[in-house]
Amino acid sequence: MNHEEQGEALALAKDLLDDIELSRTPLDRQILKASRLARMLGDEEVAHWLGQEKGGYYANSEKTDEYFKLTGRHGKTAGENIYSGANQLEGSIRTFKLQLAQLTVPNVSGDMALLATRAVTDTIIGYGKLVERYTRITTKVEALLHNFVAKSYLSLKFSTKQDSMFEKAKKEIDTELLRLDESTLRKIDSAYSSLRVGDAESISAAMNSVRRLIVSFADLVFPATDETRPNPGDGKPMRLGSEQWLNRIKAFIVDNAQSSGRQTRLRQGIQGISDRVSTGVHNEVSKSEAEFLYISAYILLGEMLSLRTNNDEELVTATVGEA
Repeated sequence: MNHEEQGEALALAKDLLDDIELSRTPLDRQILKASRLARMLGDEEVAHWLGQEKGGYYANSEKTDEYFKLTGRHGKTAGENIYSGANQLEGSIRTFKLQLAQLTVPNVSGDMALLATRAVTDTIIGYGKLVERYTRITTKVEALLHNFVAKSYLSLKFSTKQDSMFEKAKKEIDTELLRLDESTLRKIDSAYSSLRVGDAESISAAMNSVRRLIVSFADLVFPATDETRPNPGDGKPMRLGSEQWLNRIKAFIVDNAQSSGRQTRLRQGIQGISDRVSTGVHNEVSKSEAEFLYISAYILLGEMLSLRTNNDEELVTATVGEA
């Protein structure tokens, strides 16, 4: 479902939820709208159920049995089961209520008085029981319908918010990554293309491309040097030569991340990705894991590049403030 379809489904769910909760439209109209929503969401089970509420239930069907029970259509015997859909039941309820309103106990006397009175009374009781039973069924249909629409609305609303947040993050990351040189950007494209193929050889090639991307990133943000840095783990000094690309990225993080907590998270993140990517070049990694490693590297490199941009902005702000 694309953004436009998702927005249309969200608007439909919101409108339908208001219809149900505010009693704006009758049940048959709500079922029609809900059927459309189910089709848009690809929910075949609910679409099938609503189709039966429109046209009636079929006997001896697994799908029928589930909603047959949920809506309380079973009678004491098979002959007392209610197979009519909610739309038909609503019509019957209206008809029975009209008939009940017109029925009165006749004011008669004589030998036929008792029989006439009993006949009318039995009819009133019979219609009343049918109205009561049919209403129980339609009430359960309304409850199930509300549950489906409310869940769909909340799910679509959450999904729309997440899509908006992720789209914003993607644009920001893309902006940062475009600062890399052309050869580095080609490595991103190469990894993506290999992942789309999906076989073992292509996945291994993708992991190799991600690894080379991280190495190129290190060369760009922290070129190799003969200098060393104290090791945060109190071990031997960290070398920052051409082969120590991971150390150079960690040094870049320390130089640019303002908080120690963020430094730790980013260092651990790039370490974990690098370890797994290097393993994936030689050993089998599932397509799913390879895709998550690619996405994780994409996000992490974008965030690390943003550190330098944010530091420049903070420096400009501080300078202006001092002036």
